[in-house]
Amino acid sequence: MSGAQIEAAGVLATKRRRWYARACGFCGRHGWHLARHMPFFIYVLAVFIGVKLLVPNVRAPVFVGIRYSATYVECLYVLGAIAGMAELLRVSKPGVDQTNEALAMIFTSVGYFALFLLSLTGYPLLQIFRDTEFLVLLAMSAGQSVLAVKINARTLKRTIDTGVHDS
Repeated sequence: MSGAQIEAAGVLATKRRRWYARACGFCGRHGWHLARHMPFFIYVLAVFIGVKLLVPNVRAPVFVGIRYSATYVECLYVLGAIAGMAELLRVSKPGVDQTNEALAMIFTSVGYFALFLLSLTGYPLLQIFRDTEFLVLLAMSAGQSVLAVKINARTLKRTIDTGVHDS
């Protein structure tokens, strides 16, 4: 092989790596950005597991103000609500197909539901998911997933109807 052929093969290999990185959801030039595409309720699940494992009483106050005190559970609910609203903002950009993000939200909700059902079987490691706090987070995740699919469908329909596309 000549020097030009070796250089062309190197350029082709680089282009192939970038294509694989984009196809897998990673950005080859800026590093790994898989976390950017993960639903926020996966992070809420991680916080939930951490709180359940580290805090003996989740009803104990974390923050005590003059007239109000917030427990770990209430902080977790606020975090879940903010995560749900942020997810809805993620899929509401007109002209951009966010179907993959909406499907990831649905799969996260199905994962929450599976964890809750498996906790009902009596498996000891999954007993932390057998309480009302997790059931409320499951309801929040499922609700925002349904809304995300509807919002994404409506913004895509509006984009198709008007013919205006943002890139």
